[in-house]
Amino acid sequence: MENARGLAARILLFLPFVLPLVFLRKVPMVQFAQPRWVFVAVFYAYALPPVLDLIGGKNRVNHHPGSDSWTTKALEYVFLPRVLFVKVLLLKFLMLTIVATGRFDIFDCLGIAYLTGQSISSYGIFVAHELLHRKSKFDKALAEIMMVSVMYPHFCIEHLYGHHRYAATTKDPATSRYGETVYRFLPRSIFGGMIHAWRFEVGRLERRGYHWFNYGNQMLRYGAEVVALLVAVFYFFGLLGFLALLMQAFVAVVTLEVINYVQHYGLLRKETAPNVYEHTNVSHAWNSECWFSNGYWLNLGRHSDHHYAANRSFQMLRNFDDEPELPAGFPAMFLLAFVPPLWFRVMNPRVKALNRVRSTQQVEHESCIEREDATVARKRVSTQWRSSIVNGSGYLMGGSVCLLFAVDVLYGYPYGLITISVICISLLAARYVLTQAALDQSRSSQGLT
Repeated sequence: MENARGLAARILLFLPFVLPLVFLRKVPMVQFAQPRWVFVAVFYAYALPPVLDLIGGKNRVNHHPGSDSWTTKALEYVFLPRVLFVKVLLLKFLMLTIVATGRFDIFDCLGIAYLTGQSISSYGIFVAHELLHRKSKFDKALAEIMMVSVMYPHFCIEHLYGHHRYAATTKDPATSRYGETVYRFLPRSIFGGMIHAWRFEVGRLERRGYHWFNYGNQMLRYGAEVVALLVAVFYFFGLLGFLALLMQAFVAVVTLEVINYVQHYGLLRKETAPNVYEHTNVSHAWNSECWFSNGYWLNLGRHSDHHYAANRSFQMLRNFDDEPELPAGFPAMFLLAFVPPLWFRVMNPRVKALNRVRSTQQVEHESCIEREDATVARKRVSTQWRSSIVNGSGYLMGGSVCLLFAVDVLYGYPYGLITISVICISLLAARYVLTQAALDQSRSSQGLT
């Protein structure tokens, strides 16, 4: 079973590149009275990850140096982001060659570019993020290339020297405020990040005695690289390729910033003195421990530990018992953020409750120990039932989803997602009932309440 889980984990890391290629078979049909396939592809790209998060459940395992096969796994993860970097760029090139054939009108090309931006380019940003935090200049250069491909290279400055310094404060444009909608947050974060990066770079040059108009100004270099990319794409791939490049970049950047909105909504560090804030800790970011989305997006859900130890590689990010946790995985919360009334109804009570806990500095040691013992007991029972229920119904649901998804896409049956939903809801309900029954029985037998 461990071998099966290990294989599944490896497959998840490469899954983002399978989805667009599967739908590529349907692309020629777009021109022949079947434009619905682009919409079906986009719909699946948004709908499948939340379903797969429900299937996989939670995974709170922390990996530590010295564990079994850790050296082998570490070597795999060192080279993995570089391999993913190459794959992302190749798929973007494939998108450009498809739209440049002249077989599709502008509407169809933008649909293909939208799908590429959502499934490929946004994933490329997460790969670039991992490379950016490494000490190697080569990896940082790869991150810059990736961010230029979505016309957002200032992220290389702002994320390292702005966001990680001011996260969970009002000085950080990428930290969403309590009660702020994602639609107000997006322009502030996008343009505010650019302004912050420019100010940081100008200040860096001034401290060294240089004028802002200098070959050492990275922001000027970024601008030149973006212009060169746009000119090259227009020259080699025409107007449709140019528009497709803009569309995939727009979708990728919006996806990145909505994730920022979700990860930091309403959480602020205390200002201990004017312009001085408490140190970043695990309570200053929202987390998700869903097995699928964390495997898919390089442990993106373990955001608290990323801010606590920014140079820790993604496979070593840790889960903490007292971290703020989202009620669902990032894919589901990403979609929820676009509906502000529902978002506020779900998240505002959680932000208020978390702030009350943080403001109450008196915690009795006895209650902490009792809570710790109860957590251990619940985890022990949960682990037993995960092996019998999750590995059983979870793999059954996963196989059903993959089979019905393939049939729906390859042969055009329109009811695949409905069938997937019915199967998943039924099996999830059964799993929940059985798990709760096991937990209740364990609590009663051990005297836990």
